[in-house]
Order: sequence, then C-alpha cells, then structure tokens
Amino acid sequence: MRSVYLFFCSIFLMTLVVSCSPVQTLNLNTHYFNQDAKHIVWMQVAGLSFDHLALIKFSSSEERLTSLEKSQCVGKAWSYNLYELRPSAELSFLSQVYGSQNIKSQCGDSSKKPFWKLFTENGYRAGVLETLNSKKDQSLVDLQECSEQSNALEKLWVWRQRAFKKNDTSIKTYHYQEGFHLDKPGVYFDKSCQTGFCYTSLFEQVRSLWPKLSENQTRSFLLIRDFSYQKALKGKNISLAKEILLEFDRIYSFFQKMMEERKDVLVVLSSSAPKRFELPAQGVNWSKLEKNPNILLYRRTALISPVFASGAQSENFCGVFSESELAKRMIWKPEVNLFGEDGYLRLPF
Repeated sequence: MRSVYLFFCSIFLMTLVVSCSPVQTLNLNTHYFNQDAKHIVWMQVAGLSFDHLALIKFSSSEERLTSLEKSQCVGKAWSYNLYELRPSAELSFLSQVYGSQNIKSQCGDSSKKPFWKLFTENGYRAGVLETLNSKKDQSLVDLQECSEQSNALEKLWVWRQRAFKKNDTSIKTYHYQEGFHLDKPGVYFDKSCQTGFCYTSLFEQVRSLWPKLSENQTRSFLLIRDFSYQKALKGKNISLAKEILLEFDRIYSFFQKMMEERKDVLVVLSSSAPKRFELPAQGVNWSKLEKNPNILLYRRTALISPVFASGAQSENFCGVFSESELAKRMIWKPEVNLFGEDGYLRLPF
C-alpha cells in the first residue's frame, strides 16, 4: 500500500514540475536555446537599412508582416573598420567573413582565414552564391589573386550570377533547371547570364542549390552575397529594389518554414553600407514613389547595419555589436573558447 502511495505521489510531483516549467521563447516564438547550428545560410545584402522594409510591408492596401519582421532575433552591427568610418559594402562584407576590422584592400587585410575556410576544414560542404552586376563588384574569386589567399576557395563551390563570354571554353557553367549535380568544387557561372542579363530569380537558385549542397551532409554552409539591391537604390529604381527585397524575404521565409521540422538550421541576413533616404508620407506621395523616384531625398550611409536571424543559435544576434563579430556569433556557445593559441577561430565541437 505504501509503494502505491509513493508511486502516485511521484506521478503528481512530476506532473507539477512539468506544468510549472516555463516555455522558452524568443520574440514571442518558441525557441530552443544553445542548439547546434549544423546547417547555416548567411545572406549579405549591400545597402539594406531597417526603414527599407517599408517598401514591401506597405506595398499593398493590406499591411502584412514580412518574414524578416518574424525573425527570432534582430541586431544592429557597427560597420566601421580601423581605417574608415563608412567603409564600402565590399570592405564591410570582407570584415564580416574574416572576423576582422583590419580591412583596407583585397590583399593582406587579415592573417586570419575566411569563415568558410574554417567550415570546409571541419567537414562542412560549403558554397557561395554571388549576385554581381559589374566588374566593380568584388567577387570572392578575386581573393585567389592574392598569394596569401591563393587557396581560399579550396573545397568551395562558387556560383556566380554575372555576365560572361559565351565562347570561353575555360568557364564552367550551370543552370538550376537542368538538374545539375555538384561535381568538383570550383567556380561556376549561371548560364542565364551569358547575354549580359541574368534571367533566373535568386529564390529559384537558392531553392535548387540548397538541397544539393546539404543533402546527405551532417553540416553545410551557404553564403549569399548580393550587390543588385544596392545598385537599384543608387539608380533610384525603387520598383526593382522592392522586387529584390521581396525576393530575399521569400528566401528568408523558405528557411523559416524549414525550421518548423528541424532545429539545426540557422539563417542570418546582414547588410553593409546601408543607404538611407527619406520615405514620403502616406497618401499620394507614397503611391507615386515608384513612378517618381526623384521625390526621394538620399542621405549619407548609416553607421550601423541591420542583422536578422532565425533558428539555431539565433539568440546570439540580439543586441548591438561590431560586424566583425558576425561570423563568431554563428557558432558561439557559453563557456566555449572559440580561439586557439594561434588566434584562429575554432569550431566548438
């Protein structure tokens, strides 16, 4: 009889403990803290500012919540380095992937390895998708010209959306609709860009490339670098800028939905050189924004950039920090020393 009494008491206590356990949340969403981010997607969008979300949030008569607004964590990153208060987007992106503020040119910027190199050396399958509009846009492929970074792209797939010479037999190409396979790591050009204009959407590219990159892989990493949004803003092509921003919102939503079934995915969107402008008041001026972009008043680039994160370890991106800390925050865990004696960043596993 005593054993039965103790049994029911233990059941009661267990029920009481479970019922009193708080549900972990972040930004009003259920969240599991300190999860291992085994599959990481990092989007770098040049020129994006917090205010720009209004372009897609108020693009219809019904106000909607964008996918970026649904982020579990939103942070702010200082964009300055040791030499400039307002560095270019290209330099800021390098600062983000190198984890260093010692950035001033393509070669000799840092003695540290780029972030993707750390991944490929630790069993990750890693790839980079670049949207480049002109030769002025810096490609990661340019790093191979530096003697100290000659092997920077080793074991890395690089997919480039940039115009190329159709008859150049040295160029390797791909097209997301052709059911291509990931052969050897290297640099591949999107076939749709050979006429000078890329016809494939970035969302379709990502939706096709990501399964190939991550399938049968314990860990994977995809870096998306975009300069097309910044170019549209500079040209005051607000209609195109809104279209590009909607595309990134769709990509972000694609991975958010994936997180409903798995807890090991992290998606991060960071910016650089945020281009600020005065958005008009509601009413007639707002409706004429796309047709008459001259009503926009441009200001100097912001000193601080938006960072949006969802998924595993997204809690690391809440707050204000230097953009050179972005890479570290993707793998940081409490009470884990991420740096070895040589100063190189280490993975915490």
